[in-house]
Amino acid sequence: MEYVREWVLSVLVLVVTAAFFEGIFPEGSMSRYLKYIFSLILLAVILSPVTLLLP
Repeated sequence: MEYVREWVLSVLVLVVTAAFFEGIFPEGSMSRYLKYIFSLILLAVILSPVTLLLP
C-alpha cells in the first residue's frame, strides 16, 4: 500500500510541475518541446508499476 501512495504522489508532483512550467514559458516552439518531454516522463512514471510485475 505504501508503494501505491508514493506512486500517486510522484504522479501528482509531476503533473503540478508540468503545469507550473507550462504557465511560466510563453507559447511557442519551446512550449511544444516542453510538453513532449513532460509527456514522456509522465508516461514512464505511470508505467513504472508494470515493470515490477515483469520478471
